[in-house]
Amino acid sequence: MNIDILAFGAHPDDVECAASGIVLNTTANHGKVVIVDLTRGELGSFGDEHSRKEELLKASKMMNLFGREQLDLEDGNIDNIRKSAESDSSYSKIPAQNCFGKCHSRPSSRS
Repeated sequence: MNIDILAFGAHPDDVECAASGIVLNTTANHGKVVIVDLTRGELGSFGDEHSRKEELLKASKMMNLFGREQLDLEDGNIDNIRKSAESDSSYSKIPAQNCFGKCHSRPSSRS
């Protein structure tokens, strides 16, 4: 089984905000897209965890995603738990032709 796009987002709506056009174009042309959310977005200021879950389910259906996974890493603390992110994902062995994600970086406090 092959997938065409494996997209990663820190929060449940990041891929939709950053790349919904390419996702929709790919699925409209019978491509397979999987989104992996690193966190549940529990620190977000737009809604609570329950409403964000409802939104991601609706968005996943509207975009006709092949799959969606949440790694349930702690929102706002990914740098401190990087080793736990090295665990196996159910999609880790599926080759993707295009892999992209929205990245956030904070300036380092180190000199």
